[in-house]
Amino acid sequence: MKIRSVKTYLPRSAGPPQKIFLFCRVEVEYGLLCWGEAYAILRRERGIAEFIKGLGAMLIDLHEPSPQIFRDNVTVWYDEGHLSIDLLSAASALEVALWDIEGKRAGLPVCDLLGDVIRGSLPLSANMDPLTPENPVDLLVERCLAIRQAGCSALKFYPMEY
Repeated sequence: MKIRSVKTYLPRSAGPPQKIFLFCRVEVEYGLLCWGEAYAILRRERGIAEFIKGLGAMLIDLHEPSPQIFRDNVTVWYDEGHLSIDLLSAASALEVALWDIEGKRAGLPVCDLLGDVIRGSLPLSANMDPLTPENPVDLLVERCLAIRQAGCSALKFYPMEY
């Protein structure tokens, strides 16, 4: 299997809050199109897209571009010792696309290729706004209680942003 091209797409969401969508499309030599999505941070999405393009060029040169071989090569290609979240987001998008290729080639959903189910369920969690003048402690406590009542058993927040 040979990768023919890698392209990025950065559509914008219609309204606030702005959700950043960054997709990559990988085309295989026999015309198969597969997709991946990158986690993108506001104002860094173009940089992540450039990482996808750079990794995509290297991916095209791989003799056997499987998800595992690609993942092993990312650290070799960028051997600075500290891989950034932007690079790893880009690599993740391409790896998802490679798994999409594997699933389409095998005629199976990707979940069947990944192995047996280890857990039947996962705990539900939520992200919380940071503490700011617009989000005082009492408002955050109110939101935490509402999130707990909605069924979440874990909460992630960023207390040191302000």
